[in-house]
Amino acid sequence: MYKGKEVCQGCQKTGIEAPRWDKERLCNSCQSILEIGKAEKHEKETEYTHIFQHYHAFRNEMIGKLAIEIIGALNNPTAKTTTTEQGGFKYSSGSNGIRACIPSNTFEPLKKFFNEAEELFNNHRKEVDGLPKIIEERLSEERNRIYNEGIEAGRDLLNQLNRGEVTIDDFNKTVIKY
Repeated sequence: MYKGKEVCQGCQKTGIEAPRWDKERLCNSCQSILEIGKAEKHEKETEYTHIFQHYHAFRNEMIGKLAIEIIGALNNPTAKTTTTEQGGFKYSSGSNGIRACIPSNTFEPLKKFFNEAEELFNNHRKEVDGLPKIIEERLSEERNRIYNEGIEAGRDLLNQLNRGEVTIDDFNKTVIKY
């Protein structure tokens, strides 16, 4: 840490008044101001797009709420817009929605994300909704298999009884399976 008599090139304070990492660097205060200036310059150079996102545009309520939250987080209402995207990411008629100014470079990636997330969710929902039918089909197949095995075993039992391999006592005795 430099605490000498050389002055900071920003505020002209000596290292004694404003210690810094070394005598060639700016003091912490001037370095912070410089970073703020760089951020402000970047902000002024960022292009913004004006969009309108309808609250109920997505078929999935969760995706719709997520879209509104993210758009709200990116919204910079004081930014100057260079373009307007009519309809935002998904459009529905009416004016029930959010108007926002978002960085232009985020528009296409967000649009792709929301549309693909909704498609993925809807495909998943279709699969889940189809499960009861698949389960019922499998249960029917299993019931038929068990029934036909029982018929076959019953026929064999009658043949065994006829051949004397099974007696009437064997046939009538109680079997505890479980």
